[in-house]
Amino acid sequence: MNNMVIANFFVTILVRQQYVINFLFWLATRAPVHWPLSVRWHLGKVYHHGGLHSGTAVNGTLWFALYTGALFFQLTQGKLDVSSVTLGASLAPSPCSV
Repeated sequence: MNNMVIANFFVTILVRQQYVINFLFWLATRAPVHWPLSVRWHLGKVYHHGGLHSGTAVNGTLWFALYTGALFFQLTQGKLDVSSVTLGASLAPSPCSV
């Protein structure tokens, strides 16, 4: 489950990088004019890449909350050896959200 958190936050950060945005726009504008209009119209939707950024950020946050809840549940059931430092770091508010 922690890989889902990392993957979502990785995509969130990656999509906002200027080089990636420039590459996406470069790729979308390379469609030949003889391609069908419907294909070129869909490539023109590259301007809506912000949905990918916010969607992965929300999903990463939800996955992290689920992961922290699973850690806490397994700790209370005695099924997993989780240190209190790890659990405390997961429950502590991040400096970015303050």
